[in-house]
Amino acid sequence: MVNPNTTIVFAILGLAYPILVIINLLFALFWITRKNWRFLYSIVIILLLFLSGNNLLQFHSPENDEDIKVVSFNCKLLGLYDDNLYDDSLISYLNNSGADVICLQEFYNFRQGDKTILHKFKKKLNYKFVKFMAKVEGNQTRQLGLLFISKHKIIECNRIPFKTVTSNLCMYADIEINSKPIRIYNAHLQSLRLSKGDHKFIENLEQEKVVEKSKSVFKRMRKAFKIRAEQALEVKNHMNTSKFPTILCGDFNDTPLSYSYKILSHGYKDSYKEKGSGLGTTYTGNIPFLRIDYIMHSKELKTTKYNSYKKFPSDHKLLMSSFVFMPITK
Repeated sequence: MVNPNTTIVFAILGLAYPILVIINLLFALFWITRKNWRFLYSIVIILLLFLSGNNLLQFHSPENDEDIKVVSFNCKLLGLYDDNLYDDSLISYLNNSGADVICLQEFYNFRQGDKTILHKFKKKLNYKFVKFMAKVEGNQTRQLGLLFISKHKIIECNRIPFKTVTSNLCMYADIEINSKPIRIYNAHLQSLRLSKGDHKFIENLEQEKVVEKSKSVFKRMRKAFKIRAEQALEVKNHMNTSKFPTILCGDFNDTPLSYSYKILSHGYKDSYKEKGSGLGTTYTGNIPFLRIDYIMHSKELKTTKYNSYKKFPSDHKLLMSSFVFMPITK
């Protein structure tokens, strides 16, 4: 509820949500084994945390109806800088996914031989319409950005220019499915931009220079929380202008207890909450139990299926969701 530009205390607490649940569960079990009524303290806290709307655990059954299937995936530069390039396997998977629309974040267009990786995707994908949007236009052999892939003709496609200084961006595309126009947003909000040293520190929690390194990580987190809040407002303002049924895909780099999520989900439904099953974690990096990737939709649509998959060497899971158009009520 609180904008990080006012204070980031609550943003940090939201990030610690899964840890708070686990700690309270341990306390509850401890007091239950001691047959002490104090277990009620932790049970009440756990109930309050779940009622807050995070919904880290869901139990839903899929439906068979499907008008549109959407894939969203932060592909982490296709594994290029991890020396584990997986472009061929990703192309093969997407061709067999049956998806109508695919939104990729952190797509890196680099030269591979005498062609670019984008040229390879356009040539080998069984999709007619492929649109790449880079953060910085210019050098076409080293571009980081978003990739939008569609079986259906793209009527209009453009970016939402963020006012903040950032390497992240959001794009949207209007397409037509069964004579029905629909708008799809592909968003990648502000990353923490942690260095390799920061990641190593988080993983190992080295005692040497712990205060100095903690301050560095905290400073980056504070900046990212504030920038994401502004970006979320900009994206939401643009979404409010949409005259079509709308789907929002992307890596928000923020949890469901964040201000950014609150802004973007207002008036929209979260596909995981609608049809997800099991733990909803989407980030597989060194901070456990985080759900930071989402597929949301406006009220004109209904989620019939939702799944997340760990199939590729990215630190994010691939999300897949199916929808049907809701009947128009007068």
